[in-house]
Amino acid sequence: MLQVVIIDPINLGRFATPFLYVLFVIILPVNVKPWRTLVICFIAGLAADFFSDTGAKHAFCMTMAAFTRTYFLPVFINKDDLEKAMEPNLFNMGYRLFIFYAAGLTFVYHLAFTLLDYFTFHYFFRSIAIAIASSLLGLVLILLIQLIFYRVRANEL
Repeated sequence: MLQVVIIDPINLGRFATPFLYVLFVIILPVNVKPWRTLVICFIAGLAADFFSDTGAKHAFCMTMAAFTRTYFLPVFINKDDLEKAMEPNLFNMGYRLFIFYAAGLTFVYHLAFTLLDYFTFHYFFRSIAIAIASSLLGLVLILLIQLIFYRVRANEL
């Protein structure tokens, strides 16, 4: 609902539209089985499609991001932490690793969405530019949310 009510009106002239619910894929605990991650993200994408009337684009992109996440996690997280119920966030991973991890998944999501949106190679470079701009804007919002909501939790520990 936050995406539909607050974030969707931030459409910057059809050049950048951030999708904030990709954060859901990013912060899922690392010990969740890959098939469960795919199912959970597909259902979350369907819910986003229901509210934004996009015809299963979000379901596909969330599933694509969940699939990519399976290969991103071992690159950015230690083997010991992969077996724990660690939540990949800004304060568990550190600034640099989290930014690269979140930027990668955010870009995969936005690239898949813009390529599905245009569905032609005639606008290929325009699609890439829109995916980059949307990813950067989405990453800034994700980092702001991480700084606002997770700092309190990190200080409580």
